[in-house]
Amino acid sequence: GSERGEQSVIVQERTSIIDGLAICDLSGTGMRSNGYLITSLAGPEALACCVIHGYIDGTIEDSSRPALGASFYANSFRDESNPFDLSMLATLLDETGGGHANACGCRVQPADGTNRKLVDGDKEYNLEQWMSLWKHRESKMLR
Repeated sequence: GSERGEQSVIVQERTSIIDGLAICDLSGTGMRSNGYLITSLAGPEALACCVIHGYIDGTIEDSSRPALGASFYANSFRDESNPFDLSMLATLLDETGGGHANACGCRVQPADGTNRKLVDGDKEYNLEQWMSLWKHRESKMLR
């Protein structure tokens, strides 16, 4: 329906592919998306995707303003299967993160490693850390 169409437009506007990872930042929109929509729009260039969702001031207790988090999904539309363990991204900064190699998630963590509330810059810090590991996926993330 039209809601799916609107979601596709927003996802396309907020997705960029960096080094084979489709990064879709839906933070602050109240929207969520699964990996299928993002990877289908990104195409085979994307080995996997990272979806950021929730609110910088959100909490896990409030479903209407969920905590800022990220989900990682393999691109199941590609001909070859995903050789990387994406859960390594989900657990890199968040010890409560996890899932399995093809689908997993975590919460965005404060850049200083404390339990303080999130501030501007924390999301970018988390992304930088994930991208740093992803850059070395051939040596560090093979399963």
